Amino acid sequence: MAENGFYRAFEDRFRGTRETIDARLRVYLPFLAPLTEATTAPRALDLGCGRGEWLEVVQAQGFAAEGVDLDAGMLAACRERELAVRQADALAALAEMEDESLALVSGFHIAEHLPFETLQALVGEALRVLLPGGLLILETPNPENILVASRHFYLDPTHRHPLPPPLLAFLPEYAGFARTRILRLQEDRRLHGDVPIGVREVIGGASPDYAVVAQKHGPASQLECFDTAFEAAYGMPYENLAERFDARFAGAETTATTAHETAEQALDAARTGVETATQALDAARTGVETATTMAQQALDAAGAAQSELHSVYNSRSWRVTEPLRWGAQVAREGRRRAKSTAVRLDPVDGAIDYVSRHPRIKRLVTRIPSVERRLRRGQAASAAASVAPEAQEPAPKHKPSYTQTLWRITSPRGNSTMQNSSSAKLGNARRGMLVGLVSRAGNYAKTAPRFRRAALRVLNRAPGLNIKLRQLYLESKFGSGSRGDVWSARAASGAAASATTRAGNETAGLSSEAMSNGINAGQRTPLETYFHAYGADE
Repeated sequence: MAENGFYRAFEDRFRGTRETIDARLRVYLPFLAPLTEATTAPRALDLGCGRGEWLEVVQAQGFAAEGVDLDAGMLAACRERELAVRQADALAALAEMEDESLALVSGFHIAEHLPFETLQALVGEALRVLLPGGLLILETPNPENILVASRHFYLDPTHRHPLPPPLLAFLPEYAGFARTRILRLQEDRRLHGDVPIGVREVIGGASPDYAVVAQKHGPASQLECFDTAFEAAYGMPYENLAERFDARFAGAETTATTAHETAEQALDAARTGVETATQALDAARTGVETATTMAQQALDAAGAAQSELHSVYNSRSWRVTEPLRWGAQVAREGRRRAKSTAVRLDPVDGAIDYVSRHPRIKRLVTRIPSVERRLRRGQAASAAASVAPEAQEPAPKHKPSYTQTLWRITSPRGNSTMQNSSSAKLGNARRGMLVGLVSRAGNYAKTAPRFRRAALRVLNRAPGLNIKLRQLYLESKFGSGSRGDVWSARAASGAAASATTRAGNETAGLSSEAMSNGINAGQRTPLETYFHAYGADE
């Protein structure tokens, strides 16, 4: 290997360029400066000098440096740079040196090439040749780096076995050096920052090389100059990376445990929510079923009620009582309208107002002596009430008779008064309702004998109402445009029938007053006369 140049080619391939090696070696400068200050022209011997990178560094610091190596190819590279080198064995070269003749003895990557006994002897010889306070530097691959110990170390076929840092540091101490310091070297500088440490960093992140710097006993003042260099921290130990890795994953484990617990709680809450939602859904289903049942029951009840209602509508009693229902509805509507307009619906005032606007009807009424007397009495009472209302007696509990009220129609003053006051009280809408009611009652009376007989009994006891209803009935049958002619024609017939009946009654001993009031059950009122005289042709 020393003859064929293999090792020089191997170093060029795997050790790195001269510039890279020069940059790595500058870590030792803090140890060299105190030596040059304490010793004039200090001498240095580099064992296994290789391509001579370290010889150039120490020469630049003022040392008289010499190198020895067994490989002729390496020595040729050094001679090309005019470095002082010779081919010799490292231990033999030390043995040739005088005691306390060197300030510095170094060996870069030679310890892993030597048997342990040879290495131990080399450390002892170095102690002998060093000046007081002199330094021994031994650099070798660091087996704390798992990649170095398992792979990179065995790339060099001349390597014997890795040397753990504590073992190599113990050799100088055992040999008698005053103090030693382990320098871990060439790690990735980013690992000194706050970067996450993973498995890759734990396996290959520790310093790939390390060095043991040992100092020989010397004056205390001289040793103090090296304290700073010996106390400084160097490199990245494996333990540091392992602790950071454990701390990171312990935190990750804690975080994962917390996340797992949170997820479990969320899952439990979700299960509870699902159970609650299921219960609510069941309750909603029950409510829907109950509501459906109730709705079906309501539909059934509504169907039954509708069937019963249809039965009622189709019954004979419903058809018979239709006019009464219609009359009650009209009465309710009239009361409602009367309350909203603050006008009292008085059929007597309405009849008076209607007659006052038709002179023919008024002349017809005056032809009946008994009615005229009653109208005059009513006119006198009305005139007294209108002239001095404050001097009148309290109003009687019962209304004046219809004939007294109708008397106001026969006088000019009564005509004017009633035309103005009654017209304001009774509107066309109410008149229309009354006309319709009387019309339907008359039509129904023609086909319903029982109803006709009941109506006649009522009308026999209210002659004034008889007159009012008769005129409204005529208005509903023949219209307002011809009511005078119709009234005159039919009133003449009614008067003839009434005169005949009155003559018979007088013969029987009835007074004119009794005849005019229709007290006798056999006497026919005008509406009775109308029903009997014209019922057949209607």
